[in-house]
Amino acid sequence: MKLKIITGIIIFLSISLSVLLFIEEEEVIKIIVSPKIYSIMKSSDTEKIKITVLVNDSNSYYFNKEYISNINLSSTNDDLIPLIVDNIDKSNDYYPYKNDIYYYITFNLDVAFQSDYYHIELKEAYLNISYSNAKEIKLFIGEFNYHFNEFENVDFSINNLLCTHAEVNGIDTTTGLFLSLGNLTNNNITINSIDLGTKNVFANNFYLREVFSEVSLSSFPNNILNIDYYDFDKYSDYETSILLRKNNEIMLYVPFSYIGEIPYLHRFYIKVNYTINSNEEVFILDDFPYINTSNYKIELEGDYVYYEFEN
Repeated sequence: MKLKIITGIIIFLSISLSVLLFIEEEEVIKIIVSPKIYSIMKSSDTEKIKITVLVNDSNSYYFNKEYISNINLSSTNDDLIPLIVDNIDKSNDYYPYKNDIYYYITFNLDVAFQSDYYHIELKEAYLNISYSNAKEIKLFIGEFNYHFNEFENVDFSINNLLCTHAEVNGIDTTTGLFLSLGNLTNNNITINSIDLGTKNVFANNFYLREVFSEVSLSSFPNNILNIDYYDFDKYSDYETSILLRKNNEIMLYVPFSYIGEIPYLHRFYIKVNYTINSNEEVFILDDFPYINTSNYKIELEGDYVYYEFEN
């Protein structure tokens, strides 16, 4: 009888061990990243850098803050930006992709240093995470721009601000910027150009114009500018001179050029380059979600980056 019991236990343990080994050999963590343009101006200590990825197992230690020993951003130019994990959000919402189910994970991060005025620019940015068990992952997240700016501009008021949007090359994105500015000074100001906080999408200052009526979200650049056709794939570096008289206001519109690898732009900060009293100055407008949508959708799947890591 005892022999049968011992034999049964041995068989049970053998089967259990085989099952466990089989699971461990097959179990991998799958991560999908949709590269995007991160264009952020630090305006408060509560504002976080949010990096969202898709994962097949949200309960893995890879997405547990307590297991993370180091986290940073790097680039192909050996830049290294240290980060701090504030928290990791896990959503029950899922995204079906190629016969698998993925869940949304968002890393809420802070840059690990402070500055009054400093600019981080990573044309190709990678999120690097090290864990207490010596595992590491490296994820390409897209372009990363982060601007520290503690200086308040007192030359302008913002009276209106919006972006037109439409499909460009099959993707819903911003197509241009409408900006109404007031001159708060007793001096004339010359608007020279407008820059976006990205190197993938440019404000095409060749077409920067004063406009005399407000613009709607769905307006097309060619209609606003009174031209036959506007090509989003062409860009020319250009500066203009638009006069904004003292104690006056002006409405401006500039279309965008898509010349980089990332084909859409939803949220970004803006630089208005201007001259006052013969001095060249910059007015920086905080980043804003001009299109509030996810960067995980069918029309972007062709640019997804797929990773597998041992669990």
